[in-house]
Amino acid sequence: MKSGCRCASGSTRSNARTSRRYVIEMQADEITRSPIHTAGKVGDEPGYALRFPRVKGFIRADKKPEDATTVKEIVKMFDKQTTSKVAE
Repeated sequence: MKSGCRCASGSTRSNARTSRRYVIEMQADEITRSPIHTAGKVGDEPGYALRFPRVKGFIRADKKPEDATTVKEIVKMFDKQTTSKVAE
């Protein structure tokens, strides 16, 4: 998002705005669709969320906020994910 992030928790929704100052490197098991998260949310469609996110690298001095992954890039990563099926 351009001016910060939106946060939603449980049934109470709140919009929290933060200034874009730092880049943090994250890792997650997968990207999932979420009715609670608003990243990439359009209309009644669910947004996108990181499943089991963890901080891999704290503040990246070599990156600017403009270098961070965009929602558009997250949607592309979601579309490229492969799902593994459990053998019966």
